[in-house]
Amino acid sequence: MRVAVLTKAYPIFYTWHNRSVEHRAPEITISAGFATEAELLAARSMVQPAQPGQIDVLLKLLRDGQQPAAPIRVELVNANELARDKVLVIKRADDGKMSGAIVEHLPAV
Repeated sequence: MRVAVLTKAYPIFYTWHNRSVEHRAPEITISAGFATEAELLAARSMVQPAQPGQIDVLLKLLRDGQQPAAPIRVELVNANELARDKVLVIKRADDGKMSGAIVEHLPAV
């Protein structure tokens, strides 16, 4: 998978005569797509020597024409316990099966 994140930040303006600060929130654009073989090879050359195994699995799937495992469907039975400042992170093992879930707090903005 290839993910590109583009962040556009705007300047902050301070007006002296009325002591006001004007600012705009940054724009964040995320685009995701399937990585090409060239992108996977470039990524493999950038990782530490002990970690290219997962990229090799993706290269094998790409070369064999197979699709990766379908996304895991997760149903929360206690969703009311998750507040708006929390996110649920699903962890997968190397075989693609769910290996765990962690609730993380989002930083205050």
